[in-house]
Amino acid sequence: MKLRCETEPLTSSEFGLRVNGLDLRVADQDDAQALIDLAATHQVLVVSGQQLTPQEQIDFCGKAGTIYPHPLKKNTCQWPEMTYVTNVAENGKARGYPGPGFHIWHSDMCYESTPPRFTTFYAERVPEEGGDTLFCDTLAAYDGLPAEIKEALEGKQAVFGFSQKLMERCQARGHMLQIDPEDQRPDTLHPVFRPHPPTGRKAVYANWTHTDAIDGMSQEQSDQYLNTIFAHCEDPAYIYAHSYREGDLVIWDNRATLHTGDGAVPEGQARIMRRVVIN
Repeated sequence: MKLRCETEPLTSSEFGLRVNGLDLRVADQDDAQALIDLAATHQVLVVSGQQLTPQEQIDFCGKAGTIYPHPLKKNTCQWPEMTYVTNVAENGKARGYPGPGFHIWHSDMCYESTPPRFTTFYAERVPEEGGDTLFCDTLAAYDGLPAEIKEALEGKQAVFGFSQKLMERCQARGHMLQIDPEDQRPDTLHPVFRPHPPTGRKAVYANWTHTDAIDGMSQEQSDQYLNTIFAHCEDPAYIYAHSYREGDLVIWDNRATLHTGDGAVPEGQARIMRRVVIN
């Protein structure tokens, strides 16, 4: 199905597309599916100019697929389907999760045995500067890897986790990240390079945040390969940095992107983002 809207590329390649002229409050299931198809093709989709309440965002996402509920035991907002990512507090209590103040490249919930396909992120309020999200095109990043690394890791599985090892990696870089014991997850295995079903291409799925080791390798050898891949994926040639406008709804394909916040919201400026994940 074709949407009646205007589109413009976000990069010089097919990575990233902005959609203008849609009102998601009146979108039907066909519209939602058409947007999901565009997100699968372009990996990052920015649907601009929206005025969505939390419930309207949830309703739209329900038309696009099955909503993956808020992943942590303690939700800071009243909607179980939604996560607030914000530095704003109300009555002395956190309204949401502010996010770390440093780069933490990952694919959402890739530590689950069946990770969600798409994430939607709505900009309710944005700071005057900072607060960007950086996206890595992991299809292009895979294509750009040296042949010897592709060959060495072909068919290899990696250990993905959300527990003590992530906290240790952050601490090694001088950052404190605390994961509540009840939110920690058992390790799971996923391919280092994962096929992207809509295109048939391979994508880098291993990421700095949640990939602990390559299965079957010594820790030293695993670290060498993983650190090379992580550095490669941070090459600016594969990165799109999205600077939000209020009312942007960004949809990204977790199967073919990595992302991180820039960690650069100035003190005293509010950032309020709403996340709903689609399975």
